Formats: sequence, C-alpha cells, structure tokens
Amino acid sequence: MNSPLRLFLMTQKRGSEWKIFVSQKLEEVHEEWTRLLADGALAGVIHVGFGRPPTRVFNEVASNNEGRMLVTQSAKFVLPQPFKCSVAKVAEVDDLPIFLALEGWGYSIEDPTVRLISQTGFSGKDDTACGVNQVPVARGWVSEFLSVAPEIEGNLNKLGIYDEDSYLEKEGELQDSIRTSLGQFRFDSLIQDPDDPLDIVRCAPPWLRSLEVGRLSLTVRLGNVFSNNRIKIVSDLDHYSEAELFRLKNFGRHSKKHLAEALLEGLRRGAVDTHASMALFDRGSGHTRENDVVRGQTGESSAAISLGLIGNLLKTLNEIEERDRKVLLGRMGFNEPQRTLEDLGGDYGITRERIRQIEKRTLDRIITKELWDDVMRHRLSAILESREEPLPLFGLEVVDDWFRGTSGKQDVLAYLIDSICEKRFHVLKVGTVGYVSRVDQETWNEKLREARQLLESAVDLNWSERECRQTVESFFPDQGKELTPLLWAEASRLCHFSGSEDSRTLTAYGRGIEQLVQVALEDSPNPLHTSEVAQMVSEISGRHIGESQIRNAVANVGVLLGRGTYGLRKHVPLSDAEIEKVAEMAFDIVADQADGRQWHASELVSELQEIDGALCERLDKYGLNVALQMKSPLKYLGRLVWALPEADDQHRVDLRDAVIGILEAAGGPLSTGEVNKRLSEFRGVNSTFQIWNRDPVLRVGRGLWGLNDRDLVVKRDQQPALVDKVFSALRKKGAGIHLDEVKQYIDCSPLVDAEAIFSIAALDDRIAIGVGRFAYLKEWGGTRRVTLKTALDRLMQQVPGPMKISDIKDWLEFITERQIDKSTVSHALSSSGTRYLGDGIWEIKERDLSDEADEADEADEADE
Repeated sequence: MNSPLRLFLMTQKRGSEWKIFVSQKLEEVHEEWTRLLADGALAGVIHVGFGRPPTRVFNEVASNNEGRMLVTQSAKFVLPQPFKCSVAKVAEVDDLPIFLALEGWGYSIEDPTVRLISQTGFSGKDDTACGVNQVPVARGWVSEFLSVAPEIEGNLNKLGIYDEDSYLEKEGELQDSIRTSLGQFRFDSLIQDPDDPLDIVRCAPPWLRSLEVGRLSLTVRLGNVFSNNRIKIVSDLDHYSEAELFRLKNFGRHSKKHLAEALLEGLRRGAVDTHASMALFDRGSGHTRENDVVRGQTGESSAAISLGLIGNLLKTLNEIEERDRKVLLGRMGFNEPQRTLEDLGGDYGITRERIRQIEKRTLDRIITKELWDDVMRHRLSAILESREEPLPLFGLEVVDDWFRGTSGKQDVLAYLIDSICEKRFHVLKVGTVGYVSRVDQETWNEKLREARQLLESAVDLNWSERECRQTVESFFPDQGKELTPLLWAEASRLCHFSGSEDSRTLTAYGRGIEQLVQVALEDSPNPLHTSEVAQMVSEISGRHIGESQIRNAVANVGVLLGRGTYGLRKHVPLSDAEIEKVAEMAFDIVADQADGRQWHASELVSELQEIDGALCERLDKYGLNVALQMKSPLKYLGRLVWALPEADDQHRVDLRDAVIGILEAAGGPLSTGEVNKRLSEFRGVNSTFQIWNRDPVLRVGRGLWGLNDRDLVVKRDQQPALVDKVFSALRKKGAGIHLDEVKQYIDCSPLVDAEAIFSIAALDDRIAIGVGRFAYLKEWGGTRRVTLKTALDRLMQQVPGPMKISDIKDWLEFITERQIDKSTVSHALSSSGTRYLGDGIWEIKERDLSDEADEADEADEADE
C-alpha cells in the first residue's frame, strides 16, 4: 500500500524538545500552529512528503527564527497563494533548501532575501537572514524552470547560471541535454509570435542561433535565397526586418512559413542534434523539396538523440496548466507513488470523474500535438521487431538511449505505454517484473494457463523436455514471439523431468501440494505467512486450498522465518560466507560453556550481537536457527533450542590431537573456519568439529586459535601471575567482568588480547566464563551480572512505550552496569522485533510471554 503524502509541522520552544504534528489537511496544520503560538514564542518548520527529515537538522536555523515559520522546498511549491514565502532560501540543511514564511502564519514581514538580492544580486550571509549561503538567486524564467525541474538546480548553481545574462554567457558549458531543456523552456517563456521566423530567431537559444542555416530542414528555394544573400548562420537573420526579408528575391509568404517551421524543427531537435544532424545532411544535399513535410525522419532521429522520453515529458508538462500538470504527475507517479482518482479529487475538492476527464484531456493533447509520443511508438516497434528475448521495463534504457532515466521511473514508463501507445504496446506483470510487449496481460494469462494445462496433460504421454518446450514456444508464432522463453520458464516451473540430460522425460507436473508451495515461495521476494501461501497455491492450482491443508507442506518445503511465516534459503538475509561465520561464532559460544547447557536461539543472537553487531543486525532467532541447521554441528533439541553434541572421551582426545597437529604445522594462529577446513581434509569428512579451549590449544583472539606459549604474548611462566590478577579483580569487584571491561579492571600489557586473557583465566579451576561473555568465580555459581538480553527484556516489561535511543542506552547501561555502544543497542532492538519510529525513537512493546510459547510450539511443528 502506498504511503499518503502528508504535511509535517515540527515545532520547538527554546530549550524544549521538538513536537511533531502530522496531517493531510493544511487547515488542521494551521490551526495547530495558531494554538501553539498562543502559548508563547516558538519556531516551526513545515514539510510536505511521505516522510520527514530528522528534527535535529533544524536546530540551528530554528533557534535563529523564533516566532517564525520555516518552509522546506517541497512545502513551498504546494502552499497556496495566501501563504507567501521568501524568494530565496534562507538556509540549507542536509542539502534541503529552507525558505522563510512571510504571511499566513499569524504575522506579516518583508522578504529579507529580496533586500539582499536588490543590493548585491546574491542571497548572501546576513544576520537578519539567518546566515544564508552566498549563491546566486534564480530569477525570471530561470526561476520558473527550476520550479518545474528542481533536479537541474545543482548544475546551474555550479556554473552560476541564475538569470538571462548568466545563461547567455555560460550555457555552452552545460551538458547538451540540459542545454536543450533550458533553451526550449526559455524559448517558450519569451516567444510572442511562433509564426514569425524573426521572433523565433530573437528568442532562440544560443545553440540554435549559432547553427549554420544549411543544417536546417530548408526547402531548395530558401536554401538558394540564403546562399545568394550570404546568410550563413541563424543569427544573421537579426540584420533583417520582415519587410527586408520580403524584398529578397524569391522570398514570399510560403518561404516565411517554411522558415518558421524549419527553425522550430531545429529547436525541437535540441542542442545535441544540431551537431549530430550534420552527418545526416552530409549524406545528401542538405535540402528538401519545396513541399516536403518538415516533421519527417530527421525530426524523429533528432528527438531520439537529444531530449529523450523523460526530457520531452517534462517539457510538455511545463506547457500545460498547473492543475492539469499535477494531476498527470500524480497519476503516473513521477515523484511519488501513483495516486488514485479519488485521492487527487480530494486535493482539489472535485469528483473522481472530473479528475478522470482532466487526465484524459491532457493525454489527448499529448497524442494530438506532440511528436515524442509518435517517436516512442516507433522506437518500441523497432526494438520489438526482431527481438528474441523478453524486454523488461528496466532494460529499455540499455537497449535504446532515448529511454534513458526510465529504469528509476518504471511506474511512469508503464503509465505512458498504457496511456499513449494506442494499445499497440502493453506492460505485462510477470511476478514482480514488468515487460514491454505487443501482448496484453489478459492474452498472456490465457496463454500461460493453456501452457500449464498442456504440460499437466502431457505427463502420461512421455513427452521429452525438447517436445514440451517446442510445443509451449509455438503459442506465440508471430506477435509476442520475444515472450516465448519467458512463457516456457513460467509454464515449466512445475515440471519434473527424469532421465539423462540428453533424454529427459516429463514425469510429473506439480500436482502435489509441496510442489505448489515450492513455486509460491520461489515466486515471492519475501517470506510468506501460511495464509499467503495458501492464497498463492490456490491461484496457481486454480482450486481453493485452505491454510490448514498446506501447513505440513510449507513446513517440509520451507524454513521457519517468523511466527507462521516461511521462506527459502534466498529469504535468509545472509550470504553463505556470513552464515558460515555466524554458525562458527555460535558454536564457539556454546562450546565455551559447561557440558549439558542448552541454548535458545534468541540467547545466542544476543551473544552474537556483542561480538559482531553489524553482521547480526540482519539476524534474528529464526535466521540463526536456519544458519545452525545448515552449517553447525550443534545438536538441535527442537523449539529453537541447541546444545553441544554428545562425544566420548576418546573422540575428544583424537580431535584435540588433530587440532594440535594442524596448529603446529601452520606455524601460527588459525581461524575456526580454517581449523575445521583442515580437519575435514585430514579426516576425509566435510563437517564442523568442536574445538576445546584446553591447554595447549587456546583462543588467542576473536575467532582465532593458537598454541599456548608460542602464540601468546603472555608466556606460560607468566600466566599464573595473570590468572591471580584476574582472580583478585573478580574478588575485589564481587561480580563478573565483561570481556570489554578487561583492560579496565585487570592491569596487564595493552598488547594482550582480552580474548586471550579470558582463555588463559578459564584454565584455572577457580574461574569460569559465563553467558554474556563474563568471567566470574565458580564459587559464586553465576556471573552476578545482568546480560544485555536480560536487561532488554526487563525494559520491555517495565517501561513500554516510545523511547529515545539515548534514554534506552542509559537505561541498559544502568541495569548492566557497563558501557554499551549505541550501535550495539540498535542491533539488539532491531533483532528483538522493536519498531523504529524515526528520529532516534523506538517503540518499546511489553513482551508477551505467551507469544514465545506459541513461537516455540510452531518451531516444533516445523521440525516435525
């Protein structure tokens, strides 16, 4: 579902926190501002969008504008006339221009930026203007152009183009596509009589005025007139009045008309094509016959080289009324998700039918008056003419540069194809991808249904894979032939072939629930709830299948990734290497504890976050469960619970001796993964083995194993003293010491890794390493410390509701009695299912213990 466009009113009183008011109605925002303003001076910021910037970015500019309303650029362009804003921006925060509201918000002031502009021509720094940046302020038609194409503002600012004079001086330094758009917009703003060739020359952009007249689509008569009178470039016509032109031999009313058409054609080609067209004219005489049509093949080629689809669309939209433009932009989803007729009707207080009429009238104007829609149809036809592969929407700009920029605006492209291509072309939705074709969606669906029915009926006919494919691909003999590979791919998904590669035979076609579930999960980019799977399976099979009917099949085919939610390997947001790394770290955590301890996946996630929060940000207990099932030798006990596998003493001795031999041969420390790799090679079995922290094999760093004495900074004869320091520090503190606190409580060389210190200390019978990566005295029976997970559980039980990340961090640090990185807190919140509200605020929800029981039961069902 698309998010609605909203008005955000952000207000702040001096020394207080920001308050945020959200509405879709300007009247409600105005009422809220008036109410707050009555309680005392405050500063406000109004923004329009689907989301808002963080309030902290406005702190400085708000402090300088108490009692005033600041307006972001997006809000400025949608506020109605009574709400006047400064001409120039008064500040810029995070690349977002900020304007000052002048009227309509309970006060009326003069525009401080106008005063600066009149004095200097720039909106420079000034105490009364909030310290704005010294950049030229767009004026006249340049300002109007930027209101339509704000994405070009950076290009103009870079060169200092902000008015007519600076444009004429520097426009040649712009990219040709921008030169074209800017020049055509300027022409439309200045032209008074488009039938007068001299007025066209006066308003023409520099790239057209400097063009040799021989490069225009001139008739033979006009070409001879210009040649005889030494008129070589377009700007030479400045030396003539209309009367003087008519005094030239062979120049009459028809010549005047043809000249105006040729000049407009040159303008339509754009800055790029005025150069590229030279090659076209060099192939022939450079002239056309007296009665040749100006809008010919040259014009089409020119349009393709210059503006392209998006540029032509923007130019056309600039020429229509503001309301019509906004309606069409909203319907096509140019800068926002596509909007409904009813939604747009609410904006203007008119019916959805009236919006539909406005949309149709605007589209009819494009089809009737514009050239680029014809070019679009022609180019699509040429692309599809001999194409043998499907053409996805996002690939159009790769195939033809005229469609450049459309990969990021696929909704716009689809809208235009459906609206102005006169039903010659269509956009097919296959899964999540849109394809351009001459075949409409209904025909495609029917052909796909027929192909699937054919393959299902062919199961008993012993058809070969080759026969199946040839038959399916014959469904599109002519129109839509490029879709045949896609049709086969979609129709054959449920096929099951048997036999050798060269002579595979169709033996089954997805008649079992599990095959249908597999297809549904493969089709989905995200994990699916069992209810969603049931719906998709019903659509694929053509018959109703209830949720209860597919539960076992879903559990057999997929993996549990949430409450009632299943997916495939592709839905686990970790690479194979990351899954292997996570499994290794989880194995090390479990192996560090006493035999027999059982670990819930959520506990392991909490421990992993302390080790590598960035990696584990994308990992929850379900994802970890999948990773352990794929890569870990840990024993799965069901209900998301894991433990060390059972092993006899002789087996442990054999592995220990093998690990010692591997480390001795390596000559230095090795990672857990590398040790396991060499163990697998040594034993001839590809598996993961348990490495014990037992002298002489010790953990010498995070994820690293080495040999005592050889790979440790603290040598064997120094280790008793180090162990005594750890023991004394624990005795003095009276509670466990976290791995991150080692250097704080234990006096030792900075070269000694904290993991190595814990590894050495764990060799002593008096010291243990417990959950949460705490060292503690065994006589205590526990760490006497609160882990991050436990602290977070308490927070959810005791302080539900929205909280700032800084407050959550302080609370957790108070409970755990140690410093915790903000990133670690964020990772822990994310993996616990806590919802982020934006602006550093998280929604803390009270944990429902019954939910955990339900989740465990569901995990049991998936295991069964």
